[in-house]
Amino acid sequence: MGSPAIAGIESLLLDEELGEKLEKFNSREAMVFVSGQINVDNPESIRIIQDPRQFPTIRASKSGNITLEATPLTIVGQILDNSLAKSQLQVRSINVSQTTR
Repeated sequence: MGSPAIAGIESLLLDEELGEKLEKFNSREAMVFVSGQINVDNPESIRIIQDPRQFPTIRASKSGNITLEATPLTIVGQILDNSLAKSQLQVRSINVSQTTR
């Protein structure tokens, strides 16, 4: 039998730099995904490159609205790390226990 997985969901309402607030969710033991809406102050500085082999998890409009749909935390960090933004996000993490019974 495999190890049990522990899932967590946390809602965030932010009006500041994203990188600092999302850093606490960065973990080697967890898969972390972010969903929600972000409005960035400087949309022309955001560059989104989609992997053609994956479903798109991030979309941006010209007005600075960014939609995240189960976007891996690493991708959010690469694209939006130092961005000042207003956002309403859900952070989902899945931890797999390393202990055996």
